[in-house]
Amino acid sequence: MSRHATAEIAPVALTGAPTSQRIRSLLIAFAVLLVLGMAAMTAALVTRIFSRVNPSLLEDLRWNARRGAVELAQGAEVGMVVRDDKLLLDAMGDYRRRADVQAIVVRDEDGAVLAQHGRPPTDVERLFGGPPDQVQAGPGYLVSWHAASIEGSPIGSLALVLSTARLTEGEELQRSILGLAALGSLAALVLSLLFVRFNIAPLIDLTGRTLAQLQDANDTLELRSAALGDANTRLQESVDLLHTTQEKLVHASRLSGMADVATTVLHNVGNVLNSVNVSANMVIDRVRGSRLSGLDKINRLLGQHTTDLGEFLSSDPRGQQVPAYLQQLALAVDEEHAMIEGELRSLQKNIDHIKVIIGMQQRHARSTGVALERLQLGELLDDALKLAAASNDQGVRVEREYRPLPEVITDRHKLLQIVMNLLSNARHAVRESPPERRLIRVRLGPAPDGRCRIEVEDSGYGIAAQNLARIFNHGFTTKRDGHGFGLHSSANAAREMGGSLTVHSDGEGRGARFVVTLPIAPSGVASEGPDAPPRTGTGGHRLVR
Repeated sequence: MSRHATAEIAPVALTGAPTSQRIRSLLIAFAVLLVLGMAAMTAALVTRIFSRVNPSLLEDLRWNARRGAVELAQGAEVGMVVRDDKLLLDAMGDYRRRADVQAIVVRDEDGAVLAQHGRPPTDVERLFGGPPDQVQAGPGYLVSWHAASIEGSPIGSLALVLSTARLTEGEELQRSILGLAALGSLAALVLSLLFVRFNIAPLIDLTGRTLAQLQDANDTLELRSAALGDANTRLQESVDLLHTTQEKLVHASRLSGMADVATTVLHNVGNVLNSVNVSANMVIDRVRGSRLSGLDKINRLLGQHTTDLGEFLSSDPRGQQVPAYLQQLALAVDEEHAMIEGELRSLQKNIDHIKVIIGMQQRHARSTGVALERLQLGELLDDALKLAAASNDQGVRVEREYRPLPEVITDRHKLLQIVMNLLSNARHAVRESPPERRLIRVRLGPAPDGRCRIEVEDSGYGIAAQNLARIFNHGFTTKRDGHGFGLHSSANAAREMGGSLTVHSDGEGRGARFVVTLPIAPSGVASEGPDAPPRTGTGGHRLVR
Protein backbone atom coordinates (compact mmCIF):
# COMPACT_ATOMS: atom_id res chain seq x y z
CA MET A 1 0.00 0.00 0.00
CA SER A 2 1.42 3.37 -1.01
CA ARG A 3 1.73 6.10 1.58
CA HIS A 4 0.22 8.61 -0.86
CA ALA A 5 -2.61 6.47 -2.25
CA THR A 6 -5.95 8.29 -2.50
CA ALA A 7 -8.19 5.41 -3.57
CA GLU A 8 -11.14 4.65 -1.36
CA ILE A 9 -10.53 1.59 0.78
CA ALA A 10 -13.28 -0.38 2.44
CA PRO A 11 -12.90 -0.87 6.20
CA VAL A 12 -11.56 -4.23 7.32
CA ALA A 13 -12.82 -5.87 10.50
CA LEU A 14 -10.00 -7.04 12.80
CA THR A 15 -12.17 -9.08 15.12
CA GLY A 16 -11.11 -12.59 16.09
CA ALA A 17 -7.39 -11.71 16.46
CA PRO A 18 -5.66 -13.40 19.42
CA THR A 19 -5.29 -11.24 22.50
CA SER A 20 -1.92 -10.30 24.00
CA GLN A 21 -2.62 -12.46 27.06
CA ARG A 22 -3.41 -15.47 24.89
CA ILE A 23 -0.24 -15.06 22.83
CA ARG A 24 1.81 -14.69 26.00
CA SER A 25 0.24 -17.86 27.43
CA LEU A 26 0.96 -19.77 24.22
CA LEU A 27 4.61 -18.67 24.24
CA ILE A 28 5.00 -19.66 27.90
CA ALA A 29 3.44 -23.07 27.16
CA PHE A 30 5.77 -23.50 24.18
CA ALA A 31 8.85 -22.64 26.28
CA VAL A 32 7.78 -25.08 29.02
CA LEU A 33 7.14 -27.91 26.53
CA LEU A 34 10.44 -27.23 24.74
CA VAL A 35 12.51 -27.35 27.94
CA LEU A 36 10.66 -30.43 29.23
CA GLY A 37 11.18 -32.15 25.88
CA MET A 38 14.92 -31.40 25.91
CA ALA A 39 15.16 -32.61 29.53
CA ALA A 40 13.35 -35.85 28.66
CA MET A 41 15.58 -36.39 25.62
CA THR A 42 18.72 -35.79 27.72
CA ALA A 43 17.55 -38.20 30.43
CA ALA A 44 16.69 -40.86 27.84
CA LEU A 45 20.08 -40.41 26.12
CA VAL A 46 22.05 -40.65 29.40
CA THR A 47 20.03 -43.68 30.53
CA ARG A 48 20.61 -45.42 27.20
CA ILE A 49 24.35 -44.76 27.27
CA PHE A 50 24.75 -46.13 30.79
CA SER A 51 22.46 -49.08 30.05
CA ARG A 52 25.08 -50.13 27.49
CA VAL A 53 28.21 -49.12 29.41
CA ASN A 54 27.41 -50.81 32.75
CA PRO A 55 26.65 -54.32 31.32
CA SER A 56 29.76 -54.05 29.15
CA LEU A 57 31.86 -53.11 32.20
CA LEU A 58 30.40 -55.99 34.23
CA GLU A 59 31.13 -58.46 31.43
CA ASP A 60 34.71 -57.12 31.22
CA LEU A 61 35.18 -57.65 34.99
CA ARG A 62 33.79 -61.21 34.73
CA TRP A 63 36.11 -61.98 31.84
CA ASN A 64 39.11 -60.53 33.70
CA ALA A 65 38.25 -62.55 36.82
CA ARG A 66 37.95 -65.83 34.92
CA ARG A 67 40.98 -65.22 32.67
CA GLY A 68 43.08 -63.79 35.49
CA ALA A 69 42.49 -66.76 37.80
CA VAL A 70 43.67 -69.14 35.07
CA GLU A 71 46.77 -67.04 34.22
CA LEU A 72 47.77 -66.58 37.85
CA ALA A 73 47.28 -70.27 38.67
CA GLN A 74 49.41 -71.36 35.72
CA GLY A 75 52.15 -68.89 36.67
CA ALA A 76 52.10 -70.02 40.32
CA GLU A 77 52.49 -73.75 39.69
CA VAL A 78 56.18 -73.78 40.67
CA GLY A 79 55.45 -71.85 43.88
CA MET A 80 52.65 -74.30 44.76
CA VAL A 81 54.92 -77.27 44.29
CA VAL A 82 57.79 -75.90 46.43
CA ARG A 83 55.34 -74.06 48.79
CA ASP A 84 57.36 -70.87 48.59
CA ASP A 85 55.24 -67.81 49.39
CA LYS A 86 57.84 -65.44 47.86
CA LEU A 87 57.65 -67.24 44.52
CA LEU A 88 53.87 -67.17 44.74
CA LEU A 89 53.78 -63.43 45.40
CA ASP A 90 56.25 -62.85 42.53
CA ALA A 91 54.03 -64.94 40.26
CA MET A 92 51.15 -62.56 40.95
CA GLY A 93 53.14 -59.87 39.06
CA ASP A 94 51.31 -56.70 38.10
CA TYR A 95 47.97 -58.14 39.22
CA ARG A 96 48.93 -56.93 42.70
CA ARG A 97 49.03 -53.34 41.39
CA ARG A 98 45.71 -53.37 39.53
CA ALA A 99 43.02 -51.21 41.07
CA ASP A 100 40.24 -53.76 40.48
CA VAL A 101 42.10 -56.61 42.22
CA GLN A 102 40.81 -56.84 45.79
CA ALA A 103 42.49 -60.07 46.87
CA ILE A 104 44.45 -63.11 45.58
CA VAL A 105 44.49 -66.32 47.66
CA VAL A 106 46.64 -69.41 46.93
CA ARG A 107 45.93 -72.76 48.64
CA ASP A 108 47.61 -76.14 48.48
CA GLU A 109 45.79 -79.34 47.55
CA ASP A 110 44.71 -79.80 51.18
CA GLY A 111 43.11 -76.35 51.42
CA ALA A 112 45.84 -74.67 53.49
CA VAL A 113 46.59 -71.05 52.48
CA LEU A 114 50.09 -70.77 50.96
CA ALA A 115 50.05 -67.04 50.06
CA GLN A 116 47.63 -64.16 50.09
CA HIS A 117 47.50 -60.64 48.60
CA GLY A 118 44.97 -58.09 49.84
CA ARG A 119 42.02 -58.66 52.17
CA PRO A 120 39.37 -61.13 50.99
CA PRO A 121 35.82 -59.75 51.37
CA THR A 122 34.69 -63.02 52.99
CA ASP A 123 36.21 -66.17 54.49
CA VAL A 124 38.52 -68.22 52.28
CA GLU A 125 36.29 -71.28 52.15
CA ARG A 126 33.48 -69.29 50.57
CA LEU A 127 35.84 -67.95 47.89
CA PHE A 128 36.47 -71.53 46.74
CA GLY A 129 32.86 -72.61 47.33
CA GLY A 130 31.61 -72.36 43.74
CA PRO A 131 32.63 -74.46 40.73
CA PRO A 132 36.14 -73.81 39.34
CA ASP A 133 36.68 -71.47 36.38
CA GLN A 134 33.29 -69.86 36.96
CA VAL A 135 32.57 -66.35 38.25
CA GLN A 136 30.64 -65.97 41.50
CA ALA A 137 29.19 -62.63 42.58
CA GLY A 138 29.14 -61.30 46.12
CA PRO A 139 28.31 -57.97 47.72
CA GLY A 140 30.77 -55.57 46.08
CA TYR A 141 33.00 -58.20 44.44
CA LEU A 142 33.40 -60.97 41.81
CA VAL A 143 35.50 -64.10 42.46
CA SER A 144 36.78 -66.91 40.25
CA TRP A 145 39.16 -69.73 41.18
CA HIS A 146 41.19 -72.24 39.20
CA ALA A 147 42.53 -75.64 40.28
CA ALA A 148 46.18 -76.20 39.30
CA SER A 149 47.55 -79.63 38.50
CA ILE A 150 50.62 -81.24 37.00
CA GLU A 151 50.06 -84.29 34.82
CA GLY A 152 46.63 -84.75 36.34
CA SER A 153 47.77 -84.49 39.96
CA PRO A 154 46.30 -81.53 41.88
CA ILE A 155 48.91 -79.25 43.43
CA GLY A 156 46.69 -76.42 44.70
CA SER A 157 44.21 -73.74 43.69
CA LEU A 158 44.12 -69.96 43.29
CA ALA A 159 41.21 -67.52 43.75
CA LEU A 160 41.10 -64.03 42.21
CA VAL A 161 38.73 -61.46 43.77
CA LEU A 162 37.85 -58.33 41.75
CA SER A 163 36.09 -55.30 43.22
CA THR A 164 32.91 -54.02 41.53
CA ALA A 165 33.49 -50.48 42.79
CA ARG A 166 33.69 -49.23 39.20
CA LEU A 167 30.10 -50.35 38.57
CA THR A 168 28.96 -48.47 41.68
CA GLU A 169 30.86 -45.38 40.57
CA GLY A 170 29.20 -45.62 37.13
CA GLU A 171 25.74 -45.72 38.71
CA GLU A 172 26.61 -42.75 40.93
CA LEU A 173 27.91 -40.88 37.87
CA GLN A 174 24.65 -41.60 36.03
CA ARG A 175 22.62 -40.24 38.94
CA SER A 176 24.87 -37.15 39.12
CA ILE A 177 24.48 -36.44 35.39
CA LEU A 178 20.70 -36.84 35.57
CA GLY A 179 20.63 -34.52 38.60
CA LEU A 180 22.69 -31.89 36.79
CA ALA A 181 20.47 -32.26 33.71
CA ALA A 182 17.40 -31.70 35.88
CA LEU A 183 18.96 -28.58 37.44
CA GLY A 184 20.00 -27.32 34.00
CA SER A 185 16.49 -27.90 32.65
CA LEU A 186 15.00 -26.04 35.61
CA ALA A 187 17.41 -23.14 35.04
CA ALA A 188 16.58 -23.12 31.31
CA LEU A 189 12.88 -23.09 32.12
CA VAL A 190 13.29 -20.14 34.51
CA LEU A 191 15.40 -18.23 31.95
CA SER A 192 12.85 -18.96 29.21
CA LEU A 193 10.01 -17.65 31.37
CA LEU A 194 12.03 -14.54 32.25
CA PHE A 195 12.85 -14.03 28.57
CA VAL A 196 9.16 -14.24 27.67
CA ARG A 197 8.23 -11.98 30.58
CA PHE A 198 10.75 -9.18 29.97
CA ASN A 199 11.47 -9.44 26.22
CA ILE A 200 8.64 -11.09 24.34
CA ALA A 201 5.73 -9.78 26.45
CA PRO A 202 6.49 -6.07 25.72
CA LEU A 203 6.67 -6.91 22.01
CA ILE A 204 3.33 -8.71 22.23
CA ASP A 205 1.80 -5.71 23.99
CA LEU A 206 3.27 -3.44 21.36
CA THR A 207 1.79 -5.66 18.64
CA GLY A 208 -1.58 -5.47 20.36
CA ARG A 209 -1.39 -1.71 20.52
CA THR A 210 -0.40 -1.66 16.87
CA LEU A 211 -3.45 -3.71 15.95
CA ALA A 212 -5.59 -1.31 17.95
CA GLN A 213 -4.10 1.60 16.06
CA LEU A 214 -4.87 -0.17 12.78
CA GLN A 215 -8.44 -0.63 13.88
CA ASP A 216 -8.68 3.08 14.72
CA ALA A 217 -7.23 3.97 11.33
CA ASN A 218 -9.70 1.61 9.64
CA ASP A 219 -12.61 3.30 11.43
CA THR A 220 -11.27 6.75 10.56
CA LEU A 221 -11.02 5.75 6.88
CA GLU A 222 -14.84 5.70 6.63
CA LEU A 223 -15.01 9.36 7.71
CA ARG A 224 -11.86 10.96 6.25
CA SER A 225 -10.03 9.63 3.22
CA ALA A 226 -7.63 12.56 3.62
CA ALA A 227 -6.13 10.82 6.68
CA LEU A 228 -4.95 7.88 4.51
CA GLY A 229 -1.34 9.14 4.40
CA ASP A 230 -1.01 9.30 8.17
CA ALA A 231 -2.62 5.90 8.60
CA ASN A 232 -0.18 4.34 6.09
CA THR A 233 2.78 5.92 7.93
CA ARG A 234 1.65 4.40 11.21
CA LEU A 235 1.13 1.09 9.43
CA GLN A 236 4.71 1.14 8.09
CA GLU A 237 6.03 1.78 11.59
CA SER A 238 4.03 -1.14 12.86
CA VAL A 239 5.45 -3.40 10.10
CA ASP A 240 8.97 -2.39 11.11
CA LEU A 241 8.22 -3.38 14.68
CA LEU A 242 6.83 -6.71 13.49
CA HIS A 243 10.02 -7.36 11.48
CA THR A 244 12.09 -6.73 14.63
CA THR A 245 9.89 -9.17 16.54
CA GLN A 246 10.32 -11.76 13.79
CA GLU A 247 14.14 -11.47 13.86
CA LYS A 248 14.18 -12.07 17.62
CA LEU A 249 11.91 -15.09 17.26
CA VAL A 250 14.17 -16.52 14.51
CA HIS A 251 17.14 -16.14 16.87
CA ALA A 252 15.23 -18.01 19.58
CA SER A 253 14.41 -20.78 17.04
CA ARG A 254 18.11 -21.09 16.17
CA LEU A 255 18.94 -21.64 19.83
CA SER A 256 16.35 -24.41 20.02
CA GLY A 257 18.05 -26.11 17.04
CA MET A 258 21.18 -26.75 19.13
CA ALA A 259 19.66 -30.08 20.19
CA ASP A 260 19.73 -31.25 16.55
CA VAL A 261 23.45 -30.32 16.29
CA ALA A 262 24.24 -32.28 19.47
CA THR A 263 22.38 -35.33 18.08
CA THR A 264 24.40 -35.19 14.84
CA VAL A 265 27.71 -35.02 16.79
CA LEU A 266 26.77 -38.07 18.89
CA HIS A 267 25.79 -40.06 15.79
CA ASN A 268 29.01 -39.30 13.88
CA VAL A 269 31.26 -39.84 16.92
CA GLY A 270 29.47 -43.13 17.63
CA ASN A 271 30.38 -44.42 14.14
CA VAL A 272 34.09 -43.74 14.77
CA LEU A 273 34.01 -45.10 18.35
CA ASN A 274 33.11 -48.55 16.96
CA SER A 275 36.47 -48.63 15.17
CA VAL A 276 38.28 -47.23 18.24
CA ASN A 277 36.83 -49.99 20.43
CA VAL A 278 37.82 -52.77 18.00
CA SER A 279 41.41 -51.45 17.64
CA ALA A 280 41.84 -51.12 21.40
CA ASN A 281 40.54 -54.66 22.03
CA MET A 282 42.87 -56.09 19.37
CA VAL A 283 45.90 -54.42 20.99
CA ILE A 284 44.86 -55.62 24.46
CA ASP A 285 44.33 -59.21 23.27
CA ARG A 286 47.69 -59.23 21.45
CA VAL A 287 49.55 -57.87 24.50
CA ARG A 288 47.91 -60.43 26.77
CA GLY A 289 48.85 -63.26 24.44
CA SER A 290 52.38 -61.99 23.80
CA ARG A 291 55.13 -64.57 23.50
CA LEU A 292 57.48 -62.37 25.51
CA SER A 293 56.61 -64.54 28.53
CA GLY A 294 58.90 -67.17 27.00
CA LEU A 295 61.84 -64.80 27.45
CA ASP A 296 61.47 -65.06 31.21
CA LYS A 297 61.65 -68.86 30.98
CA ILE A 298 64.84 -68.65 28.91
CA ASN A 299 66.29 -66.18 31.41
CA ARG A 300 65.63 -68.54 34.32
CA LEU A 301 67.05 -71.49 32.38
CA LEU A 302 70.25 -69.59 31.55
CA GLY A 303 70.45 -68.35 35.15
CA GLN A 304 70.71 -71.95 36.32
CA HIS A 305 73.88 -72.41 34.18
CA THR A 306 75.77 -69.17 34.70
CA THR A 307 78.93 -71.09 35.68
CA ASP A 308 78.88 -73.49 32.71
CA LEU A 309 76.96 -71.44 30.14
CA GLY A 310 79.22 -72.31 27.19
CA GLU A 311 79.10 -76.05 27.86
CA PHE A 312 75.34 -75.87 28.43
CA LEU A 313 74.69 -74.14 25.08
CA SER A 314 76.98 -76.47 23.14
CA SER A 315 76.40 -79.85 24.81
CA ASP A 316 73.07 -79.87 26.64
CA PRO A 317 70.09 -80.68 24.29
CA ARG A 318 68.05 -77.96 25.94
CA GLY A 319 70.84 -75.42 25.60
CA GLN A 320 71.33 -76.26 21.91
CA GLN A 321 67.70 -75.23 21.27
CA VAL A 322 68.11 -71.79 22.91
CA PRO A 323 69.59 -69.86 19.88
CA ALA A 324 66.91 -71.14 17.50
CA TYR A 325 64.19 -70.37 20.05
CA LEU A 326 65.52 -66.82 20.49
CA GLN A 327 65.46 -66.29 16.71
CA GLN A 328 61.83 -67.46 16.56
CA LEU A 329 61.02 -65.26 19.54
CA ALA A 330 62.59 -62.21 17.86
CA LEU A 331 60.52 -62.79 14.70
CA ALA A 332 57.35 -63.14 16.81
CA VAL A 333 58.14 -59.95 18.73
CA ASP A 334 58.74 -58.03 15.47
CA GLU A 335 55.41 -59.30 14.15
CA GLU A 336 53.62 -58.30 17.37
CA HIS A 337 55.28 -54.86 17.30
CA ALA A 338 54.21 -54.24 13.69
CA MET A 339 50.62 -55.32 14.42
CA ILE A 340 50.36 -53.21 17.59
CA GLU A 341 51.92 -50.18 15.86
CA GLY A 342 49.42 -50.47 13.01
CA GLU A 343 46.46 -50.70 15.37
CA LEU A 344 47.73 -47.76 17.42
CA ARG A 345 48.08 -45.68 14.24
CA SER A 346 44.51 -46.60 13.31
CA LEU A 347 43.41 -45.74 16.86
CA GLN A 348 45.16 -42.35 16.67
CA LYS A 349 43.58 -41.59 13.31
CA ASN A 350 40.11 -42.43 14.67
CA ILE A 351 40.65 -40.23 17.73
CA ASP A 352 41.83 -37.36 15.49
CA HIS A 353 38.69 -37.82 13.39
CA ILE A 354 36.51 -37.55 16.54
CA LYS A 355 38.31 -34.29 17.44
CA VAL A 356 37.68 -32.94 13.97
CA ILE A 357 33.96 -33.86 14.08
CA ILE A 358 33.47 -32.05 17.37
CA GLY A 359 35.63 -29.09 16.31
CA MET A 360 33.75 -28.83 13.04
CA GLN A 361 30.41 -28.64 14.84
CA GLN A 362 31.84 -25.99 17.19
CA ARG A 363 33.10 -23.94 14.26
CA HIS A 364 29.69 -24.29 12.59
CA ALA A 365 28.06 -22.80 15.69
CA ARG A 366 30.39 -19.76 15.50
CA SER A 367 30.68 -19.19 11.77
CA THR A 368 29.16 -20.21 8.46
CA GLY A 369 32.59 -20.49 6.79
CA VAL A 370 33.95 -23.82 5.55
CA ALA A 371 37.61 -24.89 5.81
CA LEU A 372 38.68 -26.17 2.38
CA GLU A 373 41.78 -27.98 1.22
CA ARG A 374 43.12 -29.62 -1.92
CA LEU A 375 42.99 -33.40 -1.85
CA GLN A 376 42.86 -36.56 -3.93
CA LEU A 377 39.45 -38.21 -3.50
CA GLY A 378 40.98 -41.67 -3.96
CA GLU A 379 43.22 -41.16 -0.92
CA LEU A 380 40.26 -39.92 1.12
CA LEU A 381 38.18 -42.99 0.16
CA ASP A 382 41.10 -45.27 1.10
CA ASP A 383 41.32 -43.56 4.50
CA ALA A 384 37.58 -44.05 5.02
CA LEU A 385 37.82 -47.74 4.10
CA LYS A 386 40.75 -48.20 6.52
CA LEU A 387 38.79 -46.51 9.31
CA ALA A 388 35.79 -48.71 8.57
CA ALA A 389 37.86 -51.90 8.14
CA ALA A 390 38.52 -52.28 11.90
CA SER A 391 34.77 -52.66 12.59
CA ASN A 392 33.96 -54.47 9.32
CA ASP A 393 31.75 -57.54 9.67
CA GLN A 394 33.56 -60.77 8.88
CA GLY A 395 32.97 -62.00 5.34
CA VAL A 396 32.08 -58.64 3.75
CA ARG A 397 33.96 -58.05 0.48
CA VAL A 398 34.82 -54.52 -0.63
CA GLU A 399 35.56 -53.74 -4.31
CA ARG A 400 37.06 -50.40 -5.41
CA GLU A 401 36.63 -48.87 -8.85
CA TYR A 402 38.54 -45.57 -9.12
CA ARG A 403 38.80 -43.52 -12.31
CA PRO A 404 41.39 -40.72 -12.67
CA LEU A 405 40.31 -37.32 -11.34
CA PRO A 406 42.13 -34.03 -10.72
CA GLU A 407 42.59 -32.71 -7.22
CA VAL A 408 39.42 -31.27 -5.75
CA ILE A 409 38.96 -28.40 -3.28
CA THR A 410 36.51 -29.36 -0.55
CA ASP A 411 36.05 -29.86 3.20
CA ARG A 412 38.02 -33.07 3.91
CA HIS A 413 36.46 -33.98 7.23
CA LYS A 414 32.89 -33.18 6.26
CA LEU A 415 33.24 -35.41 3.19
CA LEU A 416 34.97 -38.13 5.25
CA GLN A 417 32.04 -37.96 7.68
CA ILE A 418 29.57 -38.54 4.80
CA VAL A 419 31.52 -41.50 3.35
CA MET A 420 31.98 -43.12 6.78
CA ASN A 421 28.23 -42.93 7.38
CA LEU A 422 27.45 -44.48 3.97
CA LEU A 423 29.95 -47.31 4.57
CA SER A 424 28.44 -47.98 8.00
CA ASN A 425 24.94 -48.19 6.49
CA ALA A 426 26.21 -50.49 3.72
CA ARG A 427 27.82 -52.90 6.22
CA HIS A 428 24.57 -52.98 8.19
CA ALA A 429 22.56 -53.66 5.01
CA VAL A 430 24.62 -56.73 3.93
CA ARG A 431 25.02 -58.20 7.43
CA GLU A 432 22.08 -60.62 7.07
CA SER A 433 22.81 -61.57 3.45
CA PRO A 434 24.35 -64.97 2.57
CA PRO A 435 28.19 -64.88 2.80
CA GLU A 436 28.62 -65.05 -0.98
CA ARG A 437 26.41 -61.94 -1.46
CA ARG A 438 28.01 -59.68 1.16
CA LEU A 439 29.52 -57.17 -1.25
CA ILE A 440 30.15 -53.40 -1.08
CA ARG A 441 31.37 -51.50 -4.15
CA VAL A 442 33.00 -48.07 -3.86
CA ARG A 443 33.29 -46.15 -7.14
CA LEU A 444 34.96 -42.84 -7.97
CA GLY A 445 34.84 -40.97 -11.24
CA PRO A 446 33.74 -37.87 -13.14
CA ALA A 447 30.09 -36.82 -13.37
CA PRO A 448 28.47 -35.83 -16.71
CA ASP A 449 28.26 -32.13 -15.73
CA GLY A 450 32.01 -31.74 -15.07
CA ARG A 451 31.71 -32.52 -11.37
CA CYS A 452 33.01 -35.57 -9.48
CA ARG A 453 30.98 -38.55 -8.30
CA ILE A 454 31.38 -41.00 -5.38
CA GLU A 455 29.19 -44.12 -5.24
CA VAL A 456 28.72 -46.57 -2.35
CA GLU A 457 26.69 -49.58 -3.51
CA ASP A 458 25.72 -52.61 -1.41
CA SER A 459 24.03 -55.94 -2.13
CA GLY A 460 21.92 -55.82 1.04
CA TYR A 461 18.21 -55.74 1.79
CA GLY A 462 17.49 -52.68 -0.37
CA ILE A 463 14.92 -49.91 0.12
CA ALA A 464 11.17 -50.18 -0.44
CA ALA A 465 9.75 -47.82 -3.09
CA GLN A 466 7.55 -45.99 -0.58
CA ASN A 467 10.62 -45.20 1.59
CA LEU A 468 12.84 -43.71 -1.13
CA ALA A 469 11.19 -40.29 -0.90
CA ARG A 470 11.62 -40.20 2.91
CA ILE A 471 15.06 -41.74 3.29
CA PHE A 472 16.78 -38.36 3.95
CA ASN A 473 14.09 -36.99 6.28
CA HIS A 474 15.19 -36.16 9.81
CA GLY A 475 14.28 -39.00 12.19
CA PHE A 476 13.30 -41.50 9.46
CA THR A 477 15.01 -44.93 9.67
CA THR A 478 14.34 -48.54 8.72
CA LYS A 479 16.79 -49.96 11.30
CA ARG A 480 15.48 -51.46 14.51
CA ASP A 481 18.12 -49.55 16.49
CA GLY A 482 18.45 -46.54 14.16
CA HIS A 483 17.91 -42.87 14.91
CA GLY A 484 17.36 -41.33 11.48
CA PHE A 485 20.14 -38.74 11.90
CA GLY A 486 23.01 -40.02 9.72
CA LEU A 487 21.57 -39.73 6.20
CA HIS A 488 19.77 -36.48 7.07
CA SER A 489 22.98 -34.80 8.30
CA SER A 490 24.99 -36.28 5.37
CA ALA A 491 22.55 -34.83 2.82
CA ASN A 492 22.74 -31.43 4.55
CA ALA A 493 26.56 -31.59 4.59
CA ALA A 494 26.65 -32.41 0.85
CA ARG A 495 24.42 -29.40 0.08
CA GLU A 496 26.63 -27.15 2.22
CA MET A 497 29.61 -28.19 0.06
CA GLY A 498 27.70 -27.30 -3.12
CA GLY A 499 26.90 -30.92 -3.99
CA SER A 500 24.14 -33.48 -3.45
CA LEU A 501 23.45 -36.93 -1.99
CA THR A 502 21.00 -39.19 -3.86
CA VAL A 503 19.90 -42.82 -3.57
CA HIS A 504 18.65 -45.52 -5.96
CA SER A 505 17.25 -48.97 -5.16
CA ASP A 506 15.30 -51.46 -7.28
CA GLY A 507 13.35 -52.57 -4.22
CA GLU A 508 13.63 -54.75 -1.14
CA GLY A 509 16.28 -57.46 -1.35
CA ARG A 510 18.01 -55.83 -4.36
CA GLY A 511 20.58 -53.58 -2.68
CA ALA A 512 20.98 -49.81 -2.77
CA ARG A 513 23.34 -47.25 -4.34
CA PHE A 514 24.10 -43.88 -2.73
CA VAL A 515 25.75 -41.22 -4.92
CA VAL A 516 27.61 -38.14 -3.65
CA THR A 517 28.13 -35.47 -6.34
CA LEU A 518 30.55 -32.60 -5.65
CA PRO A 519 32.05 -29.69 -7.59
CA ILE A 520 35.75 -29.80 -8.40
CA ALA A 521 36.03 -26.41 -6.65
CA PRO A 522 33.29 -24.53 -4.75
CA SER A 523 31.84 -21.29 -6.03
CA GLY A 524 34.26 -18.42 -5.31
CA VAL A 525 37.39 -20.63 -5.04
CA ALA A 526 39.54 -20.99 -8.15
CA SER A 527 41.08 -24.35 -9.03
CA GLU A 528 44.65 -23.04 -9.22
CA GLY A 529 47.93 -24.91 -9.37
CA PRO A 530 49.72 -26.19 -6.30
CA ASP A 531 51.99 -23.10 -6.19
CA ALA A 532 49.17 -20.56 -6.23
CA PRO A 533 48.85 -18.36 -3.14
CA PRO A 534 46.04 -18.98 -0.64
CA ARG A 535 42.88 -17.04 -1.27
CA THR A 536 39.49 -16.51 0.31
CA GLY A 537 36.39 -17.08 -1.84
CA THR A 538 33.38 -14.82 -1.93
CA GLY A 539 31.17 -17.52 -0.42
CA GLY A 540 32.87 -17.55 2.98
CA HIS A 541 35.18 -20.49 2.10
CA ARG A 542 38.68 -20.62 3.63
CA LEU A 543 41.28 -22.52 1.55
CA VAL A 544 43.76 -24.49 3.70
CA ARG A 545 47.14 -25.53 2.26
